[in-house]
Amino acid sequence: MRARWVAIPLLAVLVTVALWGGWVWGAGVLGYVPPVRGAAPAGEMSLGWPWRGAVHVHTVASGDATGTVGEIAAAAKAIGLDFVVLSDHIRAGRAEEPRRPRWVDGVLILFAEETSLDEGHLLSIGTQSHRYAMGPTARQAITDVRRLGGAAIVAHPEAIRNAWRGGYNTVDGLEIPNLAGALERLVDGAWAPLARAALAYPASPAATLLLALTEVPASLAAWDQHTASDAAPWPRRLSIVGGVDAHGPQFLGMPTYEHAMGALTTTVWLERSREESSGGDARVAALRVEEALGRGESVVIVEAAGKAPGFEFTVRRADAGRGGRPIGPGAAVAMADSEWTFTAGLGGAGSYRIELVRDGEPIASREGDDLQYSTRQAGTYRVQVFRTDGPAGAGRDGSMPWILSNPVYLWPRQVIAEGRRFMVPPPPGPPITRSLLAQPGWAAESDERSMSALGPLSEGLRWQFRIPRQEQQNIHSAVAWRPDGSADWSSFNGLSLRLGSEREWRVALQLWSRDVTGQQTTWERVVAVLPSISSTGVVWSSFRRLGPGDEGVIEGTLGDNELSSVVGMALIVTPYLIRPGAETSIDVLEFGLFGAATESALAE
Repeated sequence: MRARWVAIPLLAVLVTVALWGGWVWGAGVLGYVPPVRGAAPAGEMSLGWPWRGAVHVHTVASGDATGTVGEIAAAAKAIGLDFVVLSDHIRAGRAEEPRRPRWVDGVLILFAEETSLDEGHLLSIGTQSHRYAMGPTARQAITDVRRLGGAAIVAHPEAIRNAWRGGYNTVDGLEIPNLAGALERLVDGAWAPLARAALAYPASPAATLLLALTEVPASLAAWDQHTASDAAPWPRRLSIVGGVDAHGPQFLGMPTYEHAMGALTTTVWLERSREESSGGDARVAALRVEEALGRGESVVIVEAAGKAPGFEFTVRRADAGRGGRPIGPGAAVAMADSEWTFTAGLGGAGSYRIELVRDGEPIASREGDDLQYSTRQAGTYRVQVFRTDGPAGAGRDGSMPWILSNPVYLWPRQVIAEGRRFMVPPPPGPPITRSLLAQPGWAAESDERSMSALGPLSEGLRWQFRIPRQEQQNIHSAVAWRPDGSADWSSFNGLSLRLGSEREWRVALQLWSRDVTGQQTTWERVVAVLPSISSTGVVWSSFRRLGPGDEGVIEGTLGDNELSSVVGMALIVTPYLIRPGAETSIDVLEFGLFGAATESALAE
């Protein structure tokens, strides 16, 4: 009897294992390893030396990841990567260790930053060191990234919980695809794909990640729409990177850094090979990689579907022949009265199909070999490659392409000039209708661990402050104005400020009012303080409402009801806005209301 109770569970286990083995074998998953398609270059390619890397990888400094820099570098080395772009969530520009590029075990480690904004997450690549938090709105963060000399890349545009809502008109690029977002959609989606992925992982992690990356992201169509040569009001140069978004083992220990970084790579072409560069200055090599990523001189490869070490996409003037200078992804070429020849290939025949896409529409394709196409038509040209073998998942027709190049912009000269437009800097603050600096009620405030002091200037006030090296919710230093009773500002259009400091900072401009129920509400707008004197106009509609405690931003618009019962204003710094431990002063040279609509409002 006892033997029967042992035999029945053992038989059930054996049957389950047999069924699982049969399924993974039939699905082509058992023992699946991403193949190499085409031929690896023996040396330098026509565009330069290919560098394979993983973009958007988190370390323990993010607070939601498990790996150290050394562990991530070791994983990258094990799968043959040349570089890794770390992109931790760094509060107020503060990191746990120096964020200088360096070589670790022959792998170039670069430091970017992922910023959480009201409209989603932004990846900033190549920015200078800074002592403040960028944002918190998308427009402010993009301006900050540009001021710091970097590229603003939209992170995980289709994420379920942090999808991008800031538009693509002013950013430099976006992630297509994002692996973490794909896994999130898989876990939160229908049970059948999730079950297939869970069953496949023990047999082949690569096959599982291939299944997760199957869905074609909606941002692919948006990218084509914005970059098309006939886009309205003007076409954009918009690059893509493959966002690994790796955090280390998460759900049941999956996926590891090695598996995640090996599933989705971004290749750039540089003047020197990794082996030649690794003995030199890491800052020089990092600058080259950052510039290539920002300009879109790259290609995204879903390597869970296969490696393509010989892939290239170039265009030449047809009358120049093979001796003409090749032009690669990311380049804007002034279209003239001549014919241009596009060439795309993997360096060898294989089970794949290459498509040439112009302004979002496929115009030519080639099965299993190099593609060539000559044209005199202007357009935005990119290449996508689909595989024709291997297990189901990304890389097949109807799913996420296996290889996705950045475009070559073959545009008329005038369109190229229009496509280089950037955000227009905000105008100076409008003239003040009523000054608040001359009114009583100003005071310096802080918690017991911080310092805040006010002193008079010949024009305005000097605010000195210090905050401790701690990150807690209630730490703050402020200069506040509180009227006797309440004030009615509903007839004005907003606030105008003129601030100055020796260094660049961010401060929160807060307004406190009472709603119809008599409860106090807090409204906030973060403003920049530049090394020179900066003038800023803040209209009421740009304020966001803050919930109590750590609730964050909540829905609401600052309207006449709230403005008719203002109980105070403040300029506030916290460890989440500027680097903890900062000590400095800011000159408040002007602070007042602008745009009074009535004479009675002026007379108050």
